[in-house]
Amino acid sequence: MSDYLEHEKTKIDRLLHSFSKPLKEIPPTPTANEAAAEYAVSYEVIDENVVCVIYIYENQQKHEDALKYFTANPSVNLKNSLFSSNGRLFFWGYQKTDNPKERYTLNALAAAFAGEE
Repeated sequence: MSDYLEHEKTKIDRLLHSFSKPLKEIPPTPTANEAAAEYAVSYEVIDENVVCVIYIYENQQKHEDALKYFTANPSVNLKNSLFSSNGRLFFWGYQKTDNPKERYTLNALAAAFAGEE
């Protein structure tokens, strides 16, 4: 595995460590391969309907293609989604419901992800 992947995986761990609610790792959907990424990891907020998938791309220029993939994919929940970019990392977070409390959680999760540029 290339050095930058290990560096970016460590960065994901640091960023999510600042998030105040417990997370559990779940299989990423879409997978890294489906999203044309080098790597993907996904988390669900325990006891809430909030999920995030973080993809590592070779470079930030690939994020525009990733965003097009997600917005054109009919199986992607876009109603309650947030997308963000942090270097090589591409964040997609979403709520499974319209719960305002969970919107706050999703915003906090995205803010934790954006904590290091």
